[in-house]
Amino acid sequence: MIKVDIINRHSGLTRVTMEIDCNGEAGHATQLGRAVKMALEAGADLSGTSLSGANLSGMDLSGADLSRVDLHAADLSDAILSHTNLSDATLTEADLAGANLSNACLSEADLSKANLQWANLTGALLMEADLSWADLYKANLTEANLSDARLSNADLYCADLTHTDLTDADMTATRLNRADLARANLTDSTLAEASIIGTNFSAATLEGTKLTSVSGINDWIKCIQIEDWPVTYTSDVLEIGCERHAISDWAEFDDKRIAAMDGKKALKFWRKYKSWIFQTIELCPAKPIRPCCTN
Repeated sequence: MIKVDIINRHSGLTRVTMEIDCNGEAGHATQLGRAVKMALEAGADLSGTSLSGANLSGMDLSGADLSRVDLHAADLSDAILSHTNLSDATLTEADLAGANLSNACLSEADLSKANLQWANLTGALLMEADLSWADLYKANLTEANLSDARLSNADLYCADLTHTDLTDADMTATRLNRADLARANLTDSTLAEASIIGTNFSAATLEGTKLTSVSGINDWIKCIQIEDWPVTYTSDVLEIGCERHAISDWAEFDDKRIAAMDGKKALKFWRKYKSWIFQTIELCPAKPIRPCCTN
């Protein structure tokens, strides 16, 4: 038998000591993982502990309170974490590939650089979570709440984000190629510099969404680069540089209004390209994006 201490992540003091039947040659990651499993089965409170580097691969941790737990670089691949409380937990560089996190609470959790390939995050609460640089390849985020989440530079290639709440989310430079955002709510989110090749925005809400310098061939969001300014438009909104207005408003702007945006430089640009921009919108219109509440 081997004694394994599980310590408080802040004080460093021992919270729980478990005796495990384990081969002495087993590494610390394996020993700590088995101690965690036994502690949870015994009803121990592990919130706020340090489980950094623990091997929890394939374990059933559903419903556990792991709030404020340090799981940095832990192996949670294929683990079952449905309805688990991971709020304010640290999961940087953790391996969560294939994990079941459906309906888990991950609000304010640090998941930066985490591996979440193929993870099931259906209905998960990820408000204000940090997912920057995370790998979410083919992850299922259907109906998840990612409001105010940080997803900058994350890889969401082929991810399922249907009905997902991305209100005020930061998706700067995020890879969204072939992701499904049908009926997602992106109100006031930031998509600046995001890659949207083949992304599905059908019936998504894009009210107030920042689209500066998005790139990629897309049916719902069209993008062009002309001289110093990126030009992006949807079926009803035209964004040039940081100026975003309804297409109908752009058509009515006089020289004084354009000059107020960026002086003579803006006016010269507008006089040169205005007709061409509107002709492009007419010849290559974006698919209409209906409000997400529309059936």
